[in-house]
Amino acid sequence: MNAYRAQGDSVNKLIVGCISADSGGGFSAKLGIIELNKQNEGCDTNLGGVVGFLSDLSSNLHGGFDEKHGRSPKNAFHNTYHIIAVSNAAEALWRAAFSTEPKRVRNRRGIYDGHEQIYNSRDPLDLSGQLQEWNENHGTQITPEQLRYAIKIAVALHDIGNIAVSLKEDSNGDISIVFHTDGVYKAQGAETRSKDIAEKLLTLSKVSPEIIELVKHLILETTYNYSDPQSPAIFGVFMRVVDQIGNAYFNENPWHVIGLLREMVAENSETVFDPEYFFNFPVQRFPQLVTDENVRTAINFIFNSHREALQKGSTRADESEQSTHSLGNEKIKVRNFLAAWEHILTNNGLNLENLSDRRQFMRYVKQAVEACRMSQNSI
Repeated sequence: MNAYRAQGDSVNKLIVGCISADSGGGFSAKLGIIELNKQNEGCDTNLGGVVGFLSDLSSNLHGGFDEKHGRSPKNAFHNTYHIIAVSNAAEALWRAAFSTEPKRVRNRRGIYDGHEQIYNSRDPLDLSGQLQEWNENHGTQITPEQLRYAIKIAVALHDIGNIAVSLKEDSNGDISIVFHTDGVYKAQGAETRSKDIAEKLLTLSKVSPEIIELVKHLILETTYNYSDPQSPAIFGVFMRVVDQIGNAYFNENPWHVIGLLREMVAENSETVFDPEYFFNFPVQRFPQLVTDENVRTAINFIFNSHREALQKGSTRADESEQSTHSLGNEKIKVRNFLAAWEHILTNNGLNLENLSDRRQFMRYVKQAVEACRMSQNSI
């Protein structure tokens, strides 16, 4: 039994039950849902407590899912490492946008740019303007602090659909999260499942409909591509930047991309990928999400500053931001790459736990890619 207690005077009870096998051959987790005092229902005065509860719950469920299936957290991607990384990225941009301290952006040489009116370097994705637009469109009065909590909740739950099918309540009122029966991370439809589970959890937690609607929207905006590239939805660029690019800055598992490949091949053994794009993802993807180089520069600066404040090392992120590695664009099967990768690590007496640095990591990646192509496993 794993028990947590959220912070906040209004929390009456909070218990997370252990993960157990169900009759269908899968796994479920019984939950004790947060309960607020009557006077706080719908007032969102205890959103901090809800955030604490759902963050702990998410970590517990992702960790339990991996543990039940004998999987090291470093051999997965959509797990606690990723959620914490995205949360840090989101917090960095939120703080920059709504803090009162002016910031200016340095260029690549670390020199402050004297052209102060090129763009708003403090809020490069215009979170304040988007919050105003959201409120005008929905007739709400969500504050910056409430937006912050909504973002934290959305980030905590945005990948729960990768491991879970649904949230259900039995005749006794017991709440359970039902996991995928085969123990496989599933990307297809994950955002919709995450959104549905989040809605039920927040409704049970007495969170107001206005906040719930915003959280649902934020979760759906973590899909890989924009629904309309010409006109991204409110907070659409923000959520994708923190999810896809922020992960590279703040993920404490430096080899998380191997975990993503393992998830991909587990879901579909015939999956193919482009090594050049995949292993240079932050460099390749960022301009697709944010076309304005000045805005990208501002985001890079904010992320770097927040990472320094968190006392995180800079080597890994510097590699992912600025370095590109020539691997060729010819697609290969993920399962063939992983087989070659494991063979190379084994021959060198290594595993993911004792790889020393990114340079060594990329050397073995290149060897695995070359081995696949030499054995005519590319397609």
